[in-house]
Amino acid sequence: MLRNYSIQIATLLLVLFVTAAAIIIPLLARAQTIPVTDLTGYAWSENIGWISMSCKDGGSSGQDICGTRNYGVKINADRTVTGYAWSEHIGWIRFGGLSSFPSGGGTTAANATVSGTYPNLTFSGWARACAGTVGSPTYCGNMDNSTAAPGWDGWISLGGTGYSVRTNTAGMVSGSWAWGSTVVGWIDMSTFVNVGTPTAALTGSGCTIPIGEGTCDGTFSWSFTNVTTPNVRNAATNVTYGTNPTVTSATHPIRAGVNLIEARDGSAVLRTLTVTGLCASGSAYNAGSGICELIPALPPTIAIAITPSIVRSGERATINWTINGLADGSCEVSGPGADQTNLTTTGSALSVPLTNYSQFTLSCTGSYGTVTTTSAVEVIPVAQEV
Repeated sequence: MLRNYSIQIATLLLVLFVTAAAIIIPLLARAQTIPVTDLTGYAWSENIGWISMSCKDGGSSGQDICGTRNYGVKINADRTVTGYAWSEHIGWIRFGGLSSFPSGGGTTAANATVSGTYPNLTFSGWARACAGTVGSPTYCGNMDNSTAAPGWDGWISLGGTGYSVRTNTAGMVSGSWAWGSTVVGWIDMSTFVNVGTPTAALTGSGCTIPIGEGTCDGTFSWSFTNVTTPNVRNAATNVTYGTNPTVTSATHPIRAGVNLIEARDGSAVLRTLTVTGLCASGSAYNAGSGICELIPALPPTIAIAITPSIVRSGERATINWTINGLADGSCEVSGPGADQTNLTTTGSALSVPLTNYSQFTLSCTGSYGTVTTTSAVEVIPVAQEV
C-alpha cells in the first residue's frame, strides 16, 4: 500500500514538473529582450507582385528612398512587429496598431509578434493592407472593412495551420509564407526578405604613456545595430569601456603594448580592434613596477692626458680631456690649478706650478651614473748643492 502511494506521489510530481516547464519555458522565451531588427528587401505575391519591406532599398533599382518616403517594418525589443510595407498595387500594409482581428485556421487574433529565442523567431498575428479598410486607407485608421473592395478585408496572416514566417541565424527561414486570402494570396517572405543581423563598427587610436605612468587614454568610437546587450571591452585588461549602442570619441585607458578591443553582443564578439600604448621617448615598460620607466643613457667615452707627464719642480703641466657621446648630465676636471666644472666638450687647462706628484681626474655624472678617469704627473725634485 505504501509503495503504491509513493508511486502516485512521484507520478504527480513528474506531471507538475512537466506542466511547469511547459508554462515557464515559453514565458522565458517571450520575456527575452531581443535586438531591434529591421526587415529589408521584398516579399513576393503571385497575385500582387512585389512588396517592399523598407525604404532603405525600396527604390526602383533597390536604392535608398528614405529621404522622400520613410517607411519600414521592424521587430522591436518587446517582440512586437510594427511599421509599414509598400505595394505598388495595393498600397500600404500596416504591422501593429490593428484591432478587430479575424480568427480561425490556427491563426492568432492579435497584432504581429514574434516568439522563440533570438535569432530563432516565429511570427504570429496579423498585418493588414490599408486598402481593405474604410475611412483612412493610407494609415488603416478605421478597422471596418472597405465598401470599395467587397469580399476583401486586407488581412494578412503571418502564421496559421501548415504555414509560418520564421527566422534563424541566416535570416528568414526558407519556406516562410504568409497568407493574404483571395486578393493577395500566398506571400513568400523568405526568398528576397532580409533580416538584420547583429553588427558593430569600431574605430580607435592608441596613445603615448608618460614616464612614470602605466596607462594612457586611447580614443574610441563605436556603433551597434541589431544587438541586445552591446558592450565594448579591453580584452587585455578585462575592463568594459561602455554599454551604450553608439559612442563617439570617448577616451578610455589602455596599457603599454598591444591592446585587443572587442565590440560584443553579450559575450559574442562582433568586431575587434588593436591599439597600442607606447612608452614616451626615452622610457620603457617595466613589468615589475607596471609603469614606463626612464631608460638610462649610455655613459660617454672620456679620456684625460697630461703633457708632459714628468716635470721639474715648479713647472706646469697641460691637462687635456676629451668627452664623446655625452647624452645628459655634465663633466668636471679636478686637480691642482685645473678645476673645471659643467664641461660638455673637449678642452684643456694649465696646472699650477707643481712641486710634487699630482693627480688629475675627469668625471661625468648623468642618468647613467658616474664615470671617472685619472692621470698623474711625476715631479723631479731640484738638485741641492752640498
